[in-house]
Amino acid sequence: MAKYNPVATIFWGDKDVEDLPPNGKLLLLFLITNHRINNSGIYEITIKKISQETGLTVEFATNFLEKNKLKNITYDFENSMVFVHNRRIYSPGGKPENVEKGINQEYKVSSKSFLWKLFNDLYPAILKDFVNRCPTVAQPLPNRSIPLPLPLPIDLNNNKPLKIEGEILETLNQVAGKNYKPTDANLNFIKARLAEGYTQEDCEAVIKNRVAYWKDDAKMAEFIRPATLFCKKNFPGYLNAPPPGSNGNGRKKTKMDLAIEKLQRQEAENENRKV
Repeated sequence: MAKYNPVATIFWGDKDVEDLPPNGKLLLLFLITNHRINNSGIYEITIKKISQETGLTVEFATNFLEKNKLKNITYDFENSMVFVHNRRIYSPGGKPENVEKGINQEYKVSSKSFLWKLFNDLYPAILKDFVNRCPTVAQPLPNRSIPLPLPLPIDLNNNKPLKIEGEILETLNQVAGKNYKPTDANLNFIKARLAEGYTQEDCEAVIKNRVAYWKDDAKMAEFIRPATLFCKKNFPGYLNAPPPGSNGNGRKKTKMDLAIEKLQRQEAENENRKV
């Protein structure tokens, strides 16, 4: 890791930087200069650590990164890693062969993140043993399922058929009245659950269940988002939760059932704020 991370003076005159709120500028400056940043621009840092070292709230950092408000910055919530896209352009480092060797070593340590797919797309000649770990049509589908027949729903932004994760995200938008874009930051949570063997029906059941529970709760409604619904730790519990107003066997909930539900909701809230 570098001891010095200089910032070009044109940084403050960049239009995208000018348009950021003060806290947004601080977040961006921190991500491109903190001591963890390396040659690839891909490094591990939790939202909690960002909050501790900048003084920004966990909620602000989470929402800002989740909505991709920082140009050329992508955050992988699943693995708590960030990618500064243009690190190689503005900080090329020392001898090219040594830099590339170091980047390949970084890749071996954290290759599980989808951020390396983005890196390889931008700098295709650097990674020697790159393996695309995002599910593709060429890879086996969960539970030996087969692809859905065409025609598939169309993404109006690029006129291409939506994949299953895109359909699930669109279901979330429709059911919850949201407008999440099909970005890697949103879709990779869904892809990860599909890769574990969960189905499209499982994902849509979680969406409908959590919307039913949280839509009228101002505090919990903000957690109706991909990062929370499809979080590896939360997903199984959400999938197996009974419908609102039921204790799982069709009977009306007792006071004890409601007390347990309240406790579970508090635990979920506390857990989500650690994201």
